[in-house]
Amino acid sequence: MLAERARRLTPSPTLAITARARAMRAQGIDVISFGAGEPDFDTPERVKAAAVRALEQGHTKYTDTAGEDGDFDRKVRVIEEVDGQLPRVLALKPDVLVVTGDHSTPAILKGHSWHPVPFLLYSSTCRPDGIAEFGERACGRGGLGLFPSINVLPLALAHAGKLVKYGA
Repeated sequence: MLAERARRLTPSPTLAITARARAMRAQGIDVISFGAGEPDFDTPERVKAAAVRALEQGHTKYTDTAGEDGDFDRKVRVIEEVDGQLPRVLALKPDVLVVTGDHSTPAILKGHSWHPVPFLLYSSTCRPDGIAEFGERACGRGGLGLFPSINVLPLALAHAGKLVKYGA
């Protein structure tokens, strides 16, 4: 039984990306790798400073904890607090802004779930899609619809003008 399952295993996409980045570097191509491990460059100083300011101002509460506690009202308050910071983030004039989560944690289930997470990508190169709210259902109807999370970084890099070619 185990041997049959082992034969059906496919290579890790993460390791494949890392190997591809290594091969491209060997060809003299400048690559920013988001494969195995962390990005291969230091966090920009302005991002570090913004993170420190957020921590000093007490912005350390998470929607995940409220979901796991089953506290829907607290989860709403935390999301509203994050929403309130959006004007400050936009004042930094980012080339690309991505708003999403790493997993769904519905308060009714008091734990992580299989549900899709909302995804917003903001950039001067985005096409309007007519969606005026941020949530699982609304984002699913948006221009990107539902897609695998492996596409998040390529989409963000493409909208930032950091990819020579997308989708090839």
